[in-house]
Amino acid sequence: MTAADEELTGRLAQRAAGPGAILERVAVTALPGGFVAKTVDRLDLTLSAPGRPSFTASFVRKRCPAREVRTLKAIAGVEAAPELIAASVSAAAPEDPEASWFVSPFYPGETLHFGDPIPAAVLTTLARVHAGTIAEPPDWLWTCDAGHIDRLQQGSERALVASARFKAQTPDHAAWAVRLATAAASQVLRDAAGQLPRALTHGDMHPANIMRRADGSAVIIDWGNACLAPPMLDLANIIALGSPEWSTYVAAYEAAGGAFDAAIAEQAYWWAKAVTGLMYIAWAVDNSDRAPALIAHIEDANARLAAG
Repeated sequence: MTAADEELTGRLAQRAAGPGAILERVAVTALPGGFVAKTVDRLDLTLSAPGRPSFTASFVRKRCPAREVRTLKAIAGVEAAPELIAASVSAAAPEDPEASWFVSPFYPGETLHFGDPIPAAVLTTLARVHAGTIAEPPDWLWTCDAGHIDRLQQGSERALVASARFKAQTPDHAAWAVRLATAAASQVLRDAAGQLPRALTHGDMHPANIMRRADGSAVIIDWGNACLAPPMLDLANIIALGSPEWSTYVAAYEAAGGAFDAAIAEQAYWWAKAVTGLMYIAWAVDNSDRAPALIAHIEDANARLAAG
C-alpha cells in the first residue's frame, strides 16, 4: 500500500469509526468498470474503536476523468446524488480516465430494471440539476452536438454490420441496416442538437444506473458520461412524455427555479429518444434483441421532430 493509500484509508477509518479508530485490515476488490472508467475498486475496511467491537465499512474508489469529479462536486447535496467523500483532480491530464479519482460510500442494494417504477427522488434530483445549470452550463463537460451524433451514427452502423449475433437472429438484417443508416443521418437531429437549450446531464440515464438501497432510497450512479445536452436526454429512456412521472419532474424543475417550456421540452424529448436509440444500438446488437426496436424508435422520433 502506497503512502497515499495509507493516508486515504486512515481518513476513511476516522470517518467511519471516529477519532481513535483502529484500522485492522483493508480488502480491495475490483468492480466492473464502465465505458469511460476502467478502474473501480471496493474498499472493505475492518475497523474497531474503543468500547466498540470490530465492524466493516465499505467504500468505492473510482479512477476517472477530471470531469466526473467536477460533476459530483457540482451536484453534491442533491437528494439522489452519490456522496463524495474524497477526491483528487488531475490538472495535468484532465481527460485521462486513470488520472483523477474519487471515493464514495459503497451503496448496498440492487439496480433497477426496465419496467420498474422510477423513484421520485431520481426525477427531482435530475430536475434540480437541470434547472440549476441550464442558464450557466459548466465549462468542463463535453457537448452532445451534431459532431457527437455523427460519431454515434458511425459507431452504431459499424456495430450492426459487424454483429454475427444480430445477423443470425434477424433474417432481414440488411434491411434494418439500411433503415438505421437513413434514420441516423437525419439532419433534423443535428439541427435540434444545436438549437435546444443545454444543461448538465447524466448522459447515460437508464434503470441500471439507478441504485435502490436497502432502506428504499435511491442513488443515481455512474456519472462518467456526464455532458452538456438538452435535459430530456436524461428522461427519454426512463419515463414517458405526459406520464405522472413527467409531472413530478416538471413540478420539481419549476420548484428549483427553472422556467419549463412544454413545447421545447416535447421537442427535446423526441430528440433524446432518437439519440438514446443511437447510443444503445452498439450494446443491443450483441446483448439483447432490442436493436430493431431502437431503430424504429429513431425513425418515429425523427418523424415527430420533423412534424414540429
